Amino acid sequence: MLTIPSAGLRFARELEEAEKLTNKTIASYAAIKQTMMATRLETEVPQYAAQDTLMRLQEAEQSLVKAMGQLARVHSGLRKEFIDVTNGPEVPGRCPASGVLEDVEARIKA
Repeated sequence: MLTIPSAGLRFARELEEAEKLTNKTIASYAAIKQTMMATRLETEVPQYAAQDTLMRLQEAEQSLVKAMGQLARVHSGLRKEFIDVTNGPEVPGRCPASGVLEDVEARIKA
């Protein structure tokens, strides 16, 4: 039977895994982009080769970065709900802190 504390632990595990996988995927996209650029610079391939593919990769990467932001919001929301339901203390360090996402978004817009 699922209890509130065991659900909290499950959420923590699953969110951590989702965040890790998203970060690994973003890193993989960056590695692909690096190889594409190295191929252009270090081989006989024309400098403009696969430009449309590079643009698609960039769009995919941008989508993942946005998804990571949404995942951080989910994490933050679940954290708030869990604290509200359990009346438990806020444990710093493991979850996105309140206000952090808003600070990042404000800096991006500036």
